[in-house]
Amino acid sequence: MLVIALTALKGGVSKTTLAANLGYIAWCDRALANCSRRVCLIDLDFEQLSLTEMHRLRRRPGPDLLDIDEFVGLKRGVADAEQAGYRVCIIDTAGQNTPGLSMVADVADLCLIPVGPSELDILGILPTLRMLQRKTVPYRAVMAQTWHTETAAMRILRIRLEAEG
Repeated sequence: MLVIALTALKGGVSKTTLAANLGYIAWCDRALANCSRRVCLIDLDFEQLSLTEMHRLRRRPGPDLLDIDEFVGLKRGVADAEQAGYRVCIIDTAGQNTPGLSMVADVADLCLIPVGPSELDILGILPTLRMLQRKTVPYRAVMAQTWHTETAAMRILRIRLEAEG
């Protein structure tokens, strides 16, 4: 099972929106979901539960929302999802540094870090990058809340990420 976590120690960067959209795209893409449409979402932002609310308000079929109500249950929940036949799991996290974020990095195959187009947004993801580098989990920054043209801040991010390898 492919586990993708949306992580950022900064709030308001579109983690939940990206998690919901990736989950739905994966659910719609039969090749990615291995022809079974077995895609699940996990909402680990226990204070806001925005992904849970978005899922509740959804008016069309889509990925399943798994009920994990604490970080200590995450590893077991992901293992249970794989055993249940899910092919893709998308995890949404809170925009703060919690002990659970380390657990998320332990179960993820890939961490995506949404980042806005301003220099302050880019500087804001540096602590997340450092944490993920220590955990040695693969990660990628994803530009969010942007226009279709590259801004100066986006160029700076691209150059910094290329320099870090």
